[in-house]
Amino acid sequence: MTIIDPATNLIEIQPLLTGTAKEAADVVEDNWIARYPRPVRCITDNGPEFGQEFRDRLEDDLGVKVRSSTSRNPQGNSIIERVHQSIGLVLRVVAPQQNPQSVEDGQRVIGQCLSMYACCCATNRAIGNLSPGSLSFHQHMLLDIPMQTDIAVLARNRQGFIDYNIYILLQENAKCIRHDYAIDEKKS
Repeated sequence: MTIIDPATNLIEIQPLLTGTAKEAADVVEDNWIARYPRPVRCITDNGPEFGQEFRDRLEDDLGVKVRSSTSRNPQGNSIIERVHQSIGLVLRVVAPQQNPQSVEDGQRVIGQCLSMYACCCATNRAIGNLSPGSLSFHQHMLLDIPMQTDIAVLARNRQGFIDYNIYILLQENAKCIRHDYAIDEKKS
């Protein structure tokens, strides 16, 4: 299970053994709610692990509104899907080298891959080279130094980064030769 705070890019990744709604609710409560500020809402995909028991536990017991992404608005889950794609890439590279022979070996390899990915995500230039933990807790994560961060400035910087990438993409697309294919036209 992958949990992310999109404002700070703080990511928690925990394996689910059974994939039940009860286990998913336990993971969210033990690995997110117990350690970080309580979220206002939780956006999930439509997987079976986010069933009614998961919703009841978060909404009734913890006061967190649970919403599902829809096929009409799949962008709500795009950050998580990108994280999963990156983790899958790491697993495809590391697993054949480690060659796990048992379930325990496989769990160890998965743990190593998740740790590697978490280290790579510890800082991000889109959030000013600050760790997600320092943004969440308003202090440096290794030294006892308080930190103040203006989320509005971070949002502006992130939007500027996105706008710049779109500008570059539009420039590249402008170089393409446009051709509208007709019905029964042969490709050359």
